Amino acid sequence: MNLAACHSSTTPPTGLPPAAVPPPAASATVPAPTENTNIPTAPAQGSTLASAISTNTPAPSIINLNLLDIGVATAKDTLASLRQRYGADNIKDGDVPGAEGEELAGWILYPDDPKRRVYIYLDEAGVHPSLLRVLDPESQWNRSDGVHMGLSLTRLVELNGKPIQFSGFGWDYGGAIHDLHGGALERKKIGLLTLCPPDFPDDKYPDNYPSGDAEFSSDDALVRRYPPVVCEFGVVLDANSNP
Repeated sequence: MNLAACHSSTTPPTGLPPAAVPPPAASATVPAPTENTNIPTAPAQGSTLASAISTNTPAPSIINLNLLDIGVATAKDTLASLRQRYGADNIKDGDVPGAEGEELAGWILYPDDPKRRVYIYLDEAGVHPSLLRVLDPESQWNRSDGVHMGLSLTRLVELNGKPIQFSGFGWDYGGAIHDLHGGALERKKIGLLTLCPPDFPDDKYPDNYPSGDAEFSSDDALVRRYPPVVCEFGVVLDANSNP
């Protein structure tokens, strides 16, 4: 299966686009940057949180989306195993967003709750998860590296410790991150990340704001003044590293 958006250290693959990235006219739906300074550290395998998930206890309002740490899902899971873990009503077999309006067969965790909804993309055989993707602006999931919805590029650069290169906005791959310049986020190799423009009055970009099929840097003065925000993130599952 082709992955969505971009890997943390390469140009975006040719599969799924960052579907959460709206065209300029829709940018007002992107939440304003919010800095979450109370992100919990990820518990170890076998922790209380993992035990709670396995017994169908509702997920907390804020949770780390680091699948390798807390076992939300692994590359060895099946639809049956996830339904046993979460309950049949909380894991749906259905379509997930693909490239340019395309839909792909997949699964959806908490399909009726945008605060906890996660889109699950499948391997080529259509049997096991290969990618988990968060798209809802109101999502309360966090990754263990500090990434969450609405996180500003300013804060993202601080977490990375290096500048960040990304695509201009207003097209299918707008906001896709191309280069983390060897920073902390790249070294962790966790997964996918996409930016959206902040909420501009009347949906109008300032002159020379990043747009179109070109690369831009977090060092740009206009980007620093009006930092984009995280509007999609995910975790790529590795069958060789999952328990």
